[in-house]
Amino acid sequence: MTNNPPFLILAPLQGVTDVVFRQTYARHFNGIDQAMAPFISTMSSRRLKPSRLKDVDPALNTALPVIPQILGNNPDDFIYLGDYLFDMGYTQVNWNLGCPHSKIAKKLRGSGLLSHPDKIDAFLPGNSGHEAHPKR
Repeated sequence: MTNNPPFLILAPLQGVTDVVFRQTYARHFNGIDQAMAPFISTMSSRRLKPSRLKDVDPALNTALPVIPQILGNNPDDFIYLGDYLFDMGYTQVNWNLGCPHSKIAKKLRGSGLLSHPDKIDAFLPGNSGHEAHPKR
C-alpha cells in the first residue's frame, strides 16, 4: 500500500483569501498544494469586468497554483467566463454550488441551486444542449 501525502487545497473565503493573501501565505508557509480562488460571478449578456479577473491573473499566482471558481446559474454565461479563463491559461474551474449567503442563494446561485437538481442537471453538458467548450 502506497502512503501518499494528502493533496491540500486552500479553501476560498470572499474578502480574505485573495491574491495578496495567497502570495503572502506561499512566501511564509508551505504544505498547501493549490488554492481555490474566491468566486467570480458570471454576468448576463456575456460581459466581463476585468477587475473581477485580476485576482486570478496567472502572472500574480505563480507561487501557489489557483483554481478559478465561478458563481452562476446560466450555462451560456458560465461557458463564456470559462472560455475566458481558459484563454488566460486555466485548464480547470470550479462551479460554486456551496455558497450559503442568502442574497446569493435567493438568486438560485451557489447553495441555492442544491434544492433544484433539475436545474443543475439541465445546466450540465449533454443535458442542456450546451457544450463545455463550444469554441474548442
